[in-house]
Amino acid sequence: MNSSRYAIIDIGSNSVRLVIYEVTPPGAYRILHETKETARLSERIGEDGAMTQDGILSVVPLLRRFKRICGAYSVDSVKAAATAAIRNAANAEDIARELAKRSGIVIDILSGEEEARLGFQGVVSTLDVRDGFIVDIGGGSTEITLFLDRKRVNSVSFPFGAVTAAREYTPGGTVRPERIEALKALVRDTIDLHPWIREHAQLPLISLGGAGRALAKLNQKRVDYPLPVMHNYELEENDLQSYMDLLPSLPVEKRKKLDGLSKGRADIIVAGVVLLHSVYRQTSASRIIVSSAGLRDGLFYETAMPERLPITDVLQFSVENMLKLHTPLPHDHLRRAAAHAAALYDVLADNAPELQPRHRSLLHAAALLQRIGYTVGSYQHWRHTFHLITESRIDGLTHREIVLCALIATFKNKNRTRQQALPYASVLDRSDEDIAAKLGSLLRLASSLDYGENGNVAELDVRSVPGELHLHLLCKEQDPSELGTIEETAEETGKYWSFTAYIHASALSTD
Repeated sequence: MNSSRYAIIDIGSNSVRLVIYEVTPPGAYRILHETKETARLSERIGEDGAMTQDGILSVVPLLRRFKRICGAYSVDSVKAAATAAIRNAANAEDIARELAKRSGIVIDILSGEEEARLGFQGVVSTLDVRDGFIVDIGGGSTEITLFLDRKRVNSVSFPFGAVTAAREYTPGGTVRPERIEALKALVRDTIDLHPWIREHAQLPLISLGGAGRALAKLNQKRVDYPLPVMHNYELEENDLQSYMDLLPSLPVEKRKKLDGLSKGRADIIVAGVVLLHSVYRQTSASRIIVSSAGLRDGLFYETAMPERLPITDVLQFSVENMLKLHTPLPHDHLRRAAAHAAALYDVLADNAPELQPRHRSLLHAAALLQRIGYTVGSYQHWRHTFHLITESRIDGLTHREIVLCALIATFKNKNRTRQQALPYASVLDRSDEDIAAKLGSLLRLASSLDYGENGNVAELDVRSVPGELHLHLLCKEQDPSELGTIEETAEETGKYWSFTAYIHASALSTD
């Protein structure tokens, strides 16, 4: 059975993007290629509301190149979607026909409702958030979506975005205070027409689009953020306000020199930030979560794996995907280790008040990911495992939890954990080293219970009394070496949990 490859082309108002995904025979997916080109199509609308011929033709070479790239990757399916710049043009259908004729790629023009729905699908499939608002600030439109209990309740699309707002309110990147106030008033007056937006205060606001990502990059550079991960990055209100104060005060040329801000966004970033800040205020949101997943992800999920939607357990879906991509077979050993770890945790967690129910999920994820480093090489595979976890986007985990997961999965002793955790001190809590040691040692014990990787421990019964842990093992066969490893590992684990371990083993067979 061969892999399937899907190309998603997003023709936005500010940029045109190509993403090529591969779905492997076991059902895992990964991105093989990404390309982004700035197009500024929103600026190519004439006075009559139609896109100019030059504007149309400017996209054709990009689409032709994208088609050649798709051919090089032997793509099975190409899905191209256009958003506000083409949707709002008076000659929208003519644009789509002309682009298809000249490039050979069929273009679907998304309505504002469809754009909001796909953005929502990308968000709830990759973030473990139950209720919230989504604001997608594109180049030519802004979509606001309310979701409750992970279901989309309401959506609206406004006909202004970072590029169109910049053209009218900060032309050429020039900022005048009265025009900023006028832009804020536009957002406020537009939201007034949709009362449901103000009826759900103190929900998280999930930011899609370039403005939110640009602020996240700026902030990560400013604080020397240790993780190279954008998805699920949180911006505090004071962070947002600081950029509301800073960016308008800088001329375009100085904005271009800001570490983390692309030069091509310097002239529109103020308008984008004003839009984001205004929506944040009007929704009375509790915080801002930056999502790097959105419309393109939604298109991919609906095109390539509609039968797996909705994704109800984001973390499990993401971890299983990484497991299938990076860990050599057999996976059964890791699943047994995860089950043993859960059984140990359920008995011991009550004696560790610093542990919360969420730590059980982290332990499970670490158990399944503890060998992904082998995809790089067996030599010091734990280093590769730590690197792959901390450098990857694990959907469903906060950034702190990603580092904790890596520490648990690669635990050997507390000294090594302390050295590993040091560069991530700014995202970890003070108690996290101790938590990683407790859970990491527990995972080592759980893995040792399947030392032969063949399920020799057929049944495990875990019992605890103060200061003692009793493991009752029913084994398929007597294996002195395996039992010795279990006893040694249990003794080491006891140092972190303050118990003495007692192993009670019996065998189904004595041959």
